[in-house]
Amino acid sequence: MLEVANNKELQVKLKKLCDEQDVYREKVENDCMVNKAKASMKALGNTLKVVAEEDDIETESQLKRTRTAVSSAGGSGSELPSVEESLHHISEALTQSINLLLGIQVASDLQASALHRIERQTANIHFTMQNQIDKVDYRLKRVKRHIKK
Repeated sequence: MLEVANNKELQVKLKKLCDEQDVYREKVENDCMVNKAKASMKALGNTLKVVAEEDDIETESQLKRTRTAVSSAGGSGSELPSVEESLHHISEALTQSINLLLGIQVASDLQASALHRIERQTANIHFTMQNQIDKVDYRLKRVKRHIKK
């Protein structure tokens, strides 16, 4: 009887852990989608168009695992997954989370690179504009000197 009680406790703890994992995965996927949409909007000059083809990160929606509890009679419900199987599923979920985070890091690095290019181009445009202003100012001074003579 003690073993059945321990199995119920383990089942409750496993169910709670799986629920928390599902909530976390959904939150990460939602945050990822929001961040990609924001990045796409920024890249397109704050328009409402979101370009899905340019997204480097792929997210997969997965069905939640079904969870069943063993009844106190011991045989009417499905068997609990073994600890090894549960750990394997948790390991797979962690691996998927790490892969998702690596994808986010790659996207962040690409955005940082694009931002650096934009900053460099802005500096070049500023330099070119200042150079043109100086040329116009020089020519204007020459014209004024010529008029005074």
